[in-house]
Formats: sequence, C-alpha cells, structure tokens
Amino acid sequence: MLEANNQNNFSDKALKIRNHHHQSLIQTEEIEFIVQMAQTYPSGDNCQPLEFFWDGHSLKVELIEKRGQHAFNNNYHTDTISMGAALKAIEIAAGAISLTALAEFKKIKKPSLTISFKRRERPLKPLLNTLQKRATDRRIYQAEQKNTQVPQILKLIANKYPLINFYWLEQLDTELKKYLTEVEGYMWEHKDFFADFAQWLRLSRNELNRTNDGMSLESIGLSRKEAPIFWLFKKFPALVPLFWNLGLKFQVRKMAHSQWLSSSGFYLLTVKNNTPQANFEIGQCGMDLWLQLTQLNYGVQPLTLAALSIYDMEMGYANPNINEKFKSIYQKGAHTLRNSFNVIAEEVPCWLFRTGPSPNFPDKMRCPRKPMSEVLKIIK
Repeated sequence: MLEANNQNNFSDKALKIRNHHHQSLIQTEEIEFIVQMAQTYPSGDNCQPLEFFWDGHSLKVELIEKRGQHAFNNNYHTDTISMGAALKAIEIAAGAISLTALAEFKKIKKPSLTISFKRRERPLKPLLNTLQKRATDRRIYQAEQKNTQVPQILKLIANKYPLINFYWLEQLDTELKKYLTEVEGYMWEHKDFFADFAQWLRLSRNELNRTNDGMSLESIGLSRKEAPIFWLFKKFPALVPLFWNLGLKFQVRKMAHSQWLSSSGFYLLTVKNNTPQANFEIGQCGMDLWLQLTQLNYGVQPLTLAALSIYDMEMGYANPNINEKFKSIYQKGAHTLRNSFNVIAEEVPCWLFRTGPSPNFPDKMRCPRKPMSEVLKIIK
C-alpha cells in the first residue's frame, strides 16, 4: 500500500536507475519502476482494472474485465479513461529515466495499449514525484487562497490534446447546481450502481490493507463511526433507497453543497468526435491536468456521474437499466452543462471536476495500490 509518509524520493530512484543502465536493451528494473509509477492512475472506485505484461521488447497494458465491470462502465468508457491516464504516468516515469515511450492504443472490443521504449540523451523530470501525491480530494477546499492563473495554466495544458476541449467555470449557476444535486441520487437509487460501488467499499483498515484496492470510508469523506450503517447497506442493498428517502439524501446533499461552495472552480473536458481515441485522450488530458493541480497544492474531485453518463447516452451506450427519471435528468443535464460552460454545439461533455487550494492531504484518505507482483507479469 502506497502511503504518503512511506513514499521514497522517486527522483533519486530514477537517478540511480539512469546511472545504472546505459545499454540499449531496456532492463526489467526500468520497467518495474515505470509500472510502479503507472499504478498511480485513477479508476472507478479504485478498482484498478489494468494489468501489465513485459516481454523484453514491449509493455502491454490490458484490461482485467471482471475488475472493471460496473453499471457505470458502459462500452469500457471508464476503463479507457483509466488506460489513457496510465499512459500519461508511463510517459512521465519513462522520461525521468531517460526513456521515451512510444504507444499504440487499440480498441477492437476492449481497450489495449502496447508501448515500446527508446533511450534519450537527457531525462525529463517534471511531475514525477507528483504522481504519488495525486489523489481524489473530497475535503472542503480553501477557495480564498486561489491562484488566479490556474484556468490559463490548465487551458495551455489541455491545448496539447487535439481531440479534447477544456472549459472553466468559477461558480455554479442555479441550474447547474440543481442538476448536480439531482445526479447525487443516482448512486443511491439505482440498485445495480450501488451494488457495484459497495463491492469496493472497505469498512475497516484491515480489509483495506488485505485487498490493496477499493476505498475506505475516510477516502469518500465519511468516518469510521459510519461503518455499521454501510455494512448494513452492503448486506441488504434494498434498504438503501429507503434510507435515502428517509433522510440520507439531505446529509449527502449538504456535504456536496459544502464541497461545491468551497471550490475555486469547476472544469469540464469534452470530446470533439465519437472515437475510442478521443475517449482515451480524455484520460491522458485529465491525468495531466490533475497532476498539474496537485503540484500547485490544489485538491481535485471528479464529478464523473454528471458528465460521463451524458457521454454514454449521446454515444449510444447508456446503461440499459437506467430508469426514465434519471434518463430525463441526464437529457436536461446535457443542455444545462452545455449552457453553463458555453460548450461548442458539436462537442460532447465527458469528464467534470471541481478543484481548489487544499494542501496537506491526509494519509487516511489515500487509496491503496496493488503490489507489483499482482499487476506486472514478466514474460520470458
């Protein structure tokens, strides 16, 4: 499990690897370092659906389909985003040890990635140590300490991705706040969605350390004292809608409204066409922006439900079990998102985030990662 206070200085580690390996053949130690850094990619509920294979010539990244199965993961859209984010981490790690990563992304049915490496004369070090600091931060932010240059910085980064567009909004307007509030209910009222979420919820530190995946209650903004009620929800998911309507929704919405109010801005990533490559590029761009914000001591929280479900519906891959209530909410929400962010008509919203100054991320909120022995296979 990668905790903040146990992190090595990865720049020093990269330097040792660079000094040790000068031969043209890429060594296993180098690949292990790269995959360790790649493991920092974000995934739905921290399910970690990717595995890595090294055959001495290329690194293959493939999907563990069972881990990625989710009512919200339609046509492997969230897996593809995770794979794009993993490639960004691979590029950063490779650059730090004087390698260039050359990637080929494919999606015939499932997404896959093949990466070869070549040596370069000088290392590229930006954002390496930031990889291990990146996390989903659901805390209350310190908007009064905002950096007014952040939107321009993010826009310049997003411009590197030709299939993606970036939009910034400083405050939520009334209609957008109403839409986000309605969307909060989807997880709690959709039985398949909650069941898929609950399987990754770890109710004790022992369970979290044993599995090295999923999320603690602290990581989703709750406390240990709430473990009994969530144990009940996991055991009897039919109770969730009942508790939601009895008052849970007011608690959840109150917390969400406090989070939104403390944010210094919201940003939306859209795709310019209906291609797997654009879906993949969302992950690359999203990770790039997230790392830059982390380096600036900004917290980042994806509001994924609010945008990716619209993307699914407009691309023809809506969850077949979505009810009419939420179908209507998302159809109206698509109009609201476009209006609030002034999105170009032909583009489709895909990933929405809130952000704001938020230093000193606590270890107890950090999600674990699987050990190298479980994610990297060396093929001889």
